[in-house]
Amino acid sequence: MNLLISFNHCLIFQESDMRSALIALTIVVLLLSFLVGYQFINRKKLAFVYTTTVFDKFDGTTHFQQKMDQAKLEHKKYLDSLLNLVKRGRKELASQYAQQADYFETIEEQQGEQYTKEIWKYINESIQEFGDKNGYDFIYGASGNGALMYADSSRDVTDDLLRYLQMKYKGDNP
Repeated sequence: MNLLISFNHCLIFQESDMRSALIALTIVVLLLSFLVGYQFINRKKLAFVYTTTVFDKFDGTTHFQQKMDQAKLEHKKYLDSLLNLVKRGRKELASQYAQQADYFETIEEQQGEQYTKEIWKYINESIQEFGDKNGYDFIYGASGNGALMYADSSRDVTDDLLRYLQMKYKGDNP
């Protein structure tokens, strides 16, 4: 009889241990499921763009470059006509030529800097809009200076961003 009670007690004890183990296992599985789900939900959407490519291929850059080229051409025509007068004996215009050449050079540098600043402002604002519209948490800029040393090419959204920029610049709804 003692042996039977002892055996029954063992079965009860083992059943209790198995129930505890099953509860513990269920809790672990639920916690792991929660963590995996949490990581999936909170996974960050990352991308990068080649900033030099964006700047160089952006229609706005081309447009401003054409404006700069036109202004330089007009400045050159004016300076060439002054130089021709100097060469024909109007030596008093030599100092005016030098002053005007320096002035045009300064103006062209300032305009170039201003245009570049405006283009980057436009691009940066558009990148922010592009990121918001497409659900990105981060968009990194790869410029070849070592700030972004490596990125998987599948995360490269340079072409997508360029399409967005071109459409926005042309007044289309991106």
